[in-house]
Amino acid sequence: MAQTADARLAQSTRPHYVVISDNGIDVVPVADDMPKDSRMPYSIAAEEVADTSISGRNIVVHMYDRSFMLIPLDAADDRMALIDAVDSLVKTQE
Repeated sequence: MAQTADARLAQSTRPHYVVISDNGIDVVPVADDMPKDSRMPYSIAAEEVADTSISGRNIVVHMYDRSFMLIPLDAADDRMALIDAVDSLVKTQE
């Protein structure tokens, strides 16, 4: 699960998974028990990612619009692969 500090926050705190690729981060909702699930998948383009950092047990993905996304480090079996995948989004901008 990940969280954002923008209008997507309410939707993002419900179960979902993220797919990280060279193009960015795809956020895909997972069905849960709450009714009226109108969430839709959305993408964060690599061009939107300004920087990354680690805070506590989360990777923080900082966007140029000053929003951010938290991805728990334990969201993947291989923490280093997760960190490298997120960091590679920033490196493509250089």
